[in-house]
Amino acid sequence: MHRQVAIVAVLIAAALPAQAQQRYDAPPSAARHTAPLSFRDRFVAANTTGGGCLTLDQAQRGLPGVVRQFHQIDTEGRGCVTLAAIVSFRRTQNTERQQGLAARFAAANTTNDGCLTRRQAQQGLPRVAKQFDQIDAQGQGCVTLAAVTAFLHGQAAQQPPPQQPEPQPAQQPQQPPSPQPEPRSQRLSLSDRFAAANTTNDGCLTLEQAQQGLPSVAKDFAQMDAQGHGCLTLAEIKAFWLNHGAKRQDQPDALPKDIPPPPTGY
Repeated sequence: MHRQVAIVAVLIAAALPAQAQQRYDAPPSAARHTAPLSFRDRFVAANTTGGGCLTLDQAQRGLPGVVRQFHQIDTEGRGCVTLAAIVSFRRTQNTERQQGLAARFAAANTTNDGCLTRRQAQQGLPRVAKQFDQIDAQGQGCVTLAAVTAFLHGQAAQQPPPQQPEPQPAQQPQQPPSPQPEPRSQRLSLSDRFAAANTTNDGCLTLEQAQQGLPSVAKDFAQMDAQGHGCLTLAEIKAFWLNHGAKRQDQPDALPKDIPPPPTGY
Protein backbone atom coordinates (compact mmCIF):
# COMPACT_ATOMS: atom_id res chain seq x y z
CA MET A 1 0.00 0.00 0.00
CA HIS A 2 2.76 2.46 0.92
CA ARG A 3 4.60 1.53 -2.27
CA GLN A 4 1.59 2.42 -4.46
CA VAL A 5 1.18 5.79 -2.70
CA ALA A 6 4.87 6.60 -3.29
CA ILE A 7 4.62 5.77 -7.01
CA VAL A 8 1.55 8.04 -7.41
CA ALA A 9 3.34 10.90 -5.62
CA VAL A 10 6.36 10.58 -7.92
CA LEU A 11 4.16 10.65 -11.04
CA ILE A 12 2.31 13.78 -9.82
CA ALA A 13 5.58 15.56 -9.02
CA ALA A 14 6.95 14.79 -12.49
CA ALA A 15 3.79 16.01 -14.24
CA LEU A 16 3.59 19.40 -12.48
CA PRO A 17 6.76 20.99 -14.00
CA ALA A 18 5.76 19.80 -17.46
CA GLN A 19 2.33 21.41 -17.15
CA ALA A 20 3.82 24.64 -15.83
CA GLN A 21 6.38 24.71 -18.65
CA GLN A 22 3.66 24.08 -21.22
CA ARG A 23 1.60 26.93 -19.74
CA TYR A 24 4.47 29.42 -20.04
CA ASP A 25 5.66 28.20 -23.45
CA ALA A 26 2.23 28.33 -25.07
CA PRO A 27 1.51 31.59 -26.94
CA PRO A 28 -1.12 33.73 -25.20
CA SER A 29 -4.49 33.26 -26.86
CA ALA A 30 -5.56 36.83 -26.16
CA ALA A 31 -2.47 38.41 -27.73
CA ARG A 32 -3.31 41.21 -30.11
CA HIS A 33 -1.39 42.56 -33.06
CA THR A 34 0.19 45.88 -32.14
CA ALA A 35 -0.85 48.61 -34.55
CA PRO A 36 1.94 50.79 -35.97
CA LEU A 37 2.39 54.16 -34.32
CA SER A 38 0.84 57.15 -36.04
CA PHE A 39 3.00 60.07 -37.14
CA ARG A 40 1.67 62.13 -34.21
CA ASP A 41 2.66 59.39 -31.74
CA ARG A 42 6.13 59.13 -33.28
CA PHE A 43 6.52 62.92 -32.99
CA VAL A 44 5.53 62.86 -29.31
CA ALA A 45 7.90 59.96 -28.62
CA ALA A 46 10.81 61.71 -30.35
CA ASN A 47 10.13 65.04 -28.62
CA THR A 48 11.66 63.93 -25.33
CA THR A 49 11.62 67.45 -23.87
CA GLY A 50 7.84 67.55 -24.20
CA GLY A 51 7.88 71.15 -25.45
CA GLY A 52 6.05 70.44 -28.71
CA CYS A 53 9.01 71.62 -30.81
CA LEU A 54 11.27 68.92 -32.25
CA THR A 55 14.99 69.65 -32.43
CA LEU A 56 17.31 68.28 -35.12
CA ASP A 57 18.93 65.92 -32.61
CA GLN A 58 15.55 64.54 -31.55
CA ALA A 59 14.49 64.12 -35.17
CA GLN A 60 17.67 62.15 -35.95
CA ARG A 61 16.67 59.60 -33.32
CA GLY A 62 12.99 59.23 -34.09
CA LEU A 63 11.99 60.81 -37.45
CA PRO A 64 14.70 60.44 -40.13
CA GLY A 65 12.36 61.73 -42.85
CA VAL A 66 12.07 65.05 -41.01
CA VAL A 67 15.87 65.26 -40.70
CA ARG A 68 16.36 65.29 -44.46
CA GLN A 69 14.12 68.34 -44.83
CA PHE A 70 14.58 69.91 -41.40
CA HIS A 71 15.97 73.23 -42.62
CA GLN A 72 13.27 73.55 -45.28
CA ILE A 73 10.58 73.05 -42.63
CA ASP A 74 12.31 75.38 -40.14
CA THR A 75 11.91 78.47 -42.31
CA GLU A 76 12.21 80.82 -39.32
CA GLY A 77 15.51 79.29 -38.16
CA ARG A 78 14.24 78.48 -34.66
CA GLY A 79 16.26 75.28 -34.44
CA CYS A 80 13.14 73.18 -33.89
CA VAL A 81 9.94 72.35 -35.77
CA THR A 82 6.39 71.83 -34.54
CA LEU A 83 4.00 69.10 -35.63
CA ALA A 84 1.82 71.68 -37.38
CA ALA A 85 4.82 72.99 -39.35
CA ILE A 86 5.73 69.48 -40.52
CA VAL A 87 2.14 68.70 -41.56
CA SER A 88 1.85 72.02 -43.42
CA PHE A 89 5.15 71.40 -45.24
CA ARG A 90 4.03 67.89 -46.20
CA ARG A 91 0.71 69.13 -47.57
CA THR A 92 2.48 71.79 -49.62
CA GLN A 93 4.83 69.17 -51.05
CA ASN A 94 1.94 66.86 -51.91
CA THR A 95 0.10 69.69 -53.64
CA GLU A 96 3.17 70.64 -55.69
CA ARG A 97 3.78 67.02 -56.69
CA GLN A 98 0.14 66.59 -57.67
CA GLN A 99 0.22 69.76 -59.75
CA GLY A 100 3.42 68.65 -61.47
CA LEU A 101 1.99 65.21 -62.22
CA ALA A 102 -1.22 66.77 -63.55
CA ALA A 103 0.76 69.03 -65.89
CA ARG A 104 2.86 66.15 -67.24
CA PHE A 105 -0.27 63.99 -67.61
CA ALA A 106 -2.04 66.71 -69.59
CA ALA A 107 0.99 67.20 -71.84
CA ALA A 108 1.27 63.46 -72.53
CA ASN A 109 -2.48 63.00 -73.12
CA THR A 110 -2.39 64.45 -76.64
CA THR A 111 -5.96 63.32 -77.36
CA ASN A 112 -7.21 65.48 -74.45
CA ASP A 113 -9.74 62.83 -73.43
CA GLY A 114 -8.48 62.47 -69.83
CA CYS A 115 -7.42 58.84 -70.32
CA LEU A 116 -3.75 58.14 -71.01
CA THR A 117 -2.91 55.24 -73.34
CA ARG A 118 0.21 53.09 -73.02
CA ARG A 119 1.84 54.77 -76.04
CA GLN A 120 1.15 58.24 -74.65
CA ALA A 121 2.62 57.18 -71.30
CA GLN A 122 5.75 55.89 -73.02
CA GLN A 123 6.20 59.30 -74.62
CA GLY A 124 5.58 61.55 -71.61
CA LEU A 125 5.38 59.49 -68.39
CA PRO A 126 7.83 56.55 -68.60
CA ARG A 127 7.31 55.62 -64.95
CA VAL A 128 3.61 55.19 -65.59
CA ALA A 129 4.38 53.20 -68.75
CA LYS A 130 6.51 50.71 -66.80
CA GLN A 131 3.64 49.99 -64.39
CA PHE A 132 0.80 50.51 -66.85
CA ASP A 133 -0.70 47.02 -66.46
CA GLN A 134 -0.80 47.35 -62.67
CA ILE A 135 -2.48 50.75 -62.83
CA ASP A 136 -4.92 49.60 -65.54
CA ALA A 137 -6.24 46.75 -63.38
CA GLN A 138 -9.58 46.78 -65.23
CA GLY A 139 -7.91 46.36 -68.64
CA GLN A 140 -9.48 49.47 -70.18
CA GLY A 141 -6.39 50.24 -72.25
CA CYS A 142 -5.94 53.70 -70.73
CA VAL A 143 -5.56 55.22 -67.25
CA THR A 144 -6.98 58.38 -65.71
CA LEU A 145 -5.05 60.90 -63.62
CA ALA A 146 -6.96 59.80 -60.52
CA ALA A 147 -5.96 56.15 -61.09
CA VAL A 148 -2.29 57.09 -61.56
CA THR A 149 -2.32 59.27 -58.44
CA ALA A 150 -3.98 56.56 -56.35
CA PHE A 151 -1.49 53.93 -57.53
CA LEU A 152 1.56 56.08 -56.79
CA HIS A 153 0.10 57.01 -53.39
CA GLY A 154 -0.44 53.33 -52.59
CA GLN A 155 3.11 52.49 -53.63
CA ALA A 156 4.56 55.15 -51.33
CA ALA A 157 2.46 53.86 -48.44
CA GLN A 158 3.63 50.27 -48.91
CA GLN A 159 7.33 51.11 -48.91
CA PRO A 160 8.96 50.33 -45.53
CA PRO A 161 10.96 53.08 -43.80
CA PRO A 162 14.73 53.01 -44.43
CA GLN A 163 16.71 50.93 -41.95
CA GLN A 164 20.25 51.44 -40.76
CA PRO A 165 22.60 48.60 -41.85
CA GLU A 166 24.08 46.54 -39.02
CA PRO A 167 27.81 47.20 -38.44
CA GLN A 168 30.13 44.41 -39.54
CA PRO A 169 33.19 43.26 -37.56
CA ALA A 170 36.42 44.98 -38.59
CA GLN A 171 38.17 41.72 -39.50
CA GLN A 172 35.39 40.60 -41.83
CA PRO A 173 34.61 42.27 -45.18
CA GLN A 174 31.17 43.79 -45.40
CA GLN A 175 28.85 41.71 -47.56
CA PRO A 176 26.66 43.56 -50.07
CA PRO A 177 22.96 43.40 -49.20
CA SER A 178 21.01 40.78 -51.10
CA PRO A 179 18.32 42.15 -53.44
CA GLN A 180 14.84 42.05 -51.98
CA PRO A 181 11.99 40.72 -54.12
CA GLU A 182 9.52 43.31 -55.28
CA PRO A 183 6.18 43.16 -53.43
CA ARG A 184 3.20 41.90 -55.37
CA SER A 185 0.81 44.52 -56.60
CA GLN A 186 -2.19 44.80 -54.32
CA ARG A 187 -5.61 46.17 -54.97
CA LEU A 188 -5.81 49.77 -53.77
CA SER A 189 -7.82 50.20 -50.58
CA LEU A 190 -10.83 52.47 -50.34
CA SER A 191 -8.81 54.78 -48.09
CA ASP A 192 -6.10 55.23 -50.72
CA ARG A 193 -8.60 55.89 -53.52
CA PHE A 194 -10.53 58.31 -51.31
CA ALA A 195 -7.31 60.19 -50.44
CA ALA A 196 -6.31 60.40 -54.11
CA ALA A 197 -9.72 61.66 -55.21
CA ASN A 198 -9.94 64.19 -52.35
CA THR A 199 -7.52 66.64 -53.98
CA THR A 200 -8.35 69.40 -51.46
CA ASN A 201 -7.08 67.14 -48.63
CA ASP A 202 -9.91 68.26 -46.33
CA GLY A 203 -11.31 64.79 -45.68
CA CYS A 204 -14.66 65.55 -47.34
CA LEU A 205 -15.25 64.35 -50.92
CA THR A 206 -17.31 66.56 -53.22
CA LEU A 207 -19.49 65.25 -56.06
CA GLU A 208 -17.02 66.52 -58.67
CA GLN A 209 -14.11 64.77 -56.91
CA ALA A 210 -16.14 61.56 -56.65
CA GLN A 211 -16.90 61.67 -60.38
CA GLN A 212 -13.16 61.85 -61.10
CA GLY A 213 -11.87 59.18 -58.70
CA LEU A 214 -14.78 57.15 -57.22
CA PRO A 215 -17.57 56.88 -59.82
CA SER A 216 -19.62 54.38 -57.78
CA VAL A 217 -19.76 56.92 -54.94
CA ALA A 218 -20.88 59.59 -57.42
CA LYS A 219 -23.84 57.37 -58.49
CA ASP A 220 -25.25 57.26 -54.95
CA PHE A 221 -23.90 60.62 -53.81
CA ALA A 222 -27.29 62.16 -53.06
CA GLN A 223 -28.36 59.16 -50.95
CA MET A 224 -25.07 59.11 -49.03
CA ASP A 225 -25.21 62.86 -48.41
CA ALA A 226 -28.47 62.64 -46.48
CA GLN A 227 -27.65 65.79 -44.50
CA GLY A 228 -27.04 67.83 -47.65
CA HIS A 229 -23.52 68.95 -46.75
CA GLY A 230 -22.36 68.78 -50.36
CA CYS A 231 -19.47 66.42 -49.52
CA LEU A 232 -18.91 62.96 -48.00
CA THR A 233 -16.43 61.67 -45.45
CA LEU A 234 -14.80 58.25 -45.69
CA ALA A 235 -16.82 57.07 -42.67
CA GLU A 236 -20.12 58.08 -44.33
CA ILE A 237 -19.26 56.13 -47.50
CA LYS A 238 -18.35 53.01 -45.49
CA ALA A 239 -21.51 53.26 -43.40
CA PHE A 240 -23.72 53.59 -46.50
CA TRP A 241 -22.18 50.55 -48.19
CA LEU A 242 -22.39 48.47 -45.02
CA ASN A 243 -26.05 49.38 -44.45
CA HIS A 244 -27.05 48.67 -48.06
CA GLY A 245 -24.87 45.60 -48.50
CA ALA A 246 -23.83 46.78 -51.96
CA LYS A 247 -20.89 45.38 -53.90
CA ARG A 248 -19.44 47.91 -56.31
CA GLN A 249 -16.42 48.13 -58.52
CA ASP A 250 -14.78 50.83 -56.39
CA GLN A 251 -15.49 49.05 -53.10
CA PRO A 252 -12.77 46.62 -51.88
CA ASP A 253 -13.67 43.09 -50.84
CA ALA A 254 -13.13 44.04 -47.19
CA LEU A 255 -13.54 47.62 -46.03
CA PRO A 256 -10.11 48.79 -44.82
CA LYS A 257 -9.54 49.98 -41.26
CA ASP A 258 -6.39 51.91 -42.13
CA ILE A 259 -6.00 55.62 -42.74
CA PRO A 260 -3.87 57.10 -45.54
CA PRO A 261 -0.29 57.23 -44.21
CA PRO A 262 2.05 60.16 -44.78
CA PRO A 263 4.51 60.09 -47.72
CA THR A 264 7.56 57.83 -47.63
CA GLY A 265 10.09 58.86 -44.99
CA TYR A 266 7.60 60.45 -42.61
